[in-house]
Amino acid sequence: DKTAITKKGSKYLRTTLYRVIIPVIRHNPAFNNYYHLKRNQGKGHLCALGHCVRKLLRIIYHLETNNLSFDINSLK
Repeated sequence: DKTAITKKGSKYLRTTLYRVIIPVIRHNPAFNNYYHLKRNQGKGHLCALGHCVRKLLRIIYHLETNNLSFDINSLK
C-alpha cells in the first residue's frame, strides 16, 4: 500500500526542505547511504528524499530539545 504525502502544513516549508536535502545527501555520507538504502528498497526518488527530510527533521528536533551541538561523527 502506498501512502501519499499529506498536503497539510506549509507548502513553502515543504518545498524548502526538499531543496535543502539534496545538497545534504550529496555531501553527507550518512544521508547519502540512507538515500541509497531507500532507493535499493524500491522507493522512488521523491519518496527517498522524503525519508531523508524526515531523518533531518528528527536530528534537528533531538538537538534542539536536548540542547546539543551537531557532531557529524555521531550520525549513523
